[in-house]
Amino acid sequence: MKTRLALVAARPSCEGPWMRSRGNETGVRVRGLGKGERIISRLDIHGVLQPHVVLDRDGTFPLPERWTRISFCKDSPEGADMSATHVDLMVG
Repeated sequence: MKTRLALVAARPSCEGPWMRSRGNETGVRVRGLGKGERIISRLDIHGVLQPHVVLDRDGTFPLPERWTRISFCKDSPEGADMSATHVDLMVG
């Protein structure tokens, strides 16, 4: 399956860029989360920010059928052994 990179090898807490929908994204894949780390997904649907979604484990997660833009933030607890985390948008 094809992907679009959203966060690449994010180690410390960081905020990724906003990415616009191309209309063919089907989900989000998270890889490489360490203990206590999490990804916070921020979704904008036609100018309205939706409640944040917390992704606290590796895996694939669905996206709404229609959205305008999305952004991901990595949250690592202080003193954690930060691992390189990747977030991809799955493209159908």
